[in-house]
Amino acid sequence: MTPYNAGPAPTPPVARIQDLVHRAAVEYGEGLFVADVSGGHWSGWSFTAASEAVRAFAALLASHGVRAMDTVAIQSENRPQWGLAYLAILEAGAIAVPLDAQLQDGDTGEILAASEAKLVVASRTQHDKLERVRAARGLALEIVPIEDVPRPVTAGAAGAGTGARNRESNAAAGTVIRNRESNAPGPAAPGSAAATDERVHGFATDPADTLAA
Repeated sequence: MTPYNAGPAPTPPVARIQDLVHRAAVEYGEGLFVADVSGGHWSGWSFTAASEAVRAFAALLASHGVRAMDTVAIQSENRPQWGLAYLAILEAGAIAVPLDAQLQDGDTGEILAASEAKLVVASRTQHDKLERVRAARGLALEIVPIEDVPRPVTAGAAGAGTGARNRESNAAAGTVIRNRESNAPGPAAPGSAAATDERVHGFATDPADTLAA
């Protein structure tokens, strides 16, 4: 009798949302996790770098006195650091309170006071508003810049020639960077859309190149 083949063992469940990025780091490693434009060039975090950034920023929050079940607010425009900071707040054992970056002083102050947030992670564009709110309401609120979320030192941190591997990881992770024209194997002609795609996935693309064609 042929033994029953149940297939691969099921993936163990995760107990915490933030553990998903740590598991992805083990599975996808240096594949591209998320990217943005900084200093006129694409740069981003690999799965490994994202996991390390979450743990490092959680440690930074702990150094500011954040403890389990503390309330930590986050107020920033959309950016990769937002997601990483949110996961870091959870990693630190705290309760995350997201605030819309477009909230006015009154609403921001009301939410911060009601949630009893002891710290807010905020983009620098939000600091003036938060300073006003803190003074008006007498809140003992510490502000930590979201820009302190660790990011790769150079735009080419993933190295050249990682386009194919990053495409596979991107497909698995559902990232928004896509090959705009061709996934055909073989070297791409210089200046072609496929070559541009390779530079995107290799962390070294000028945004003007991406918008061209």
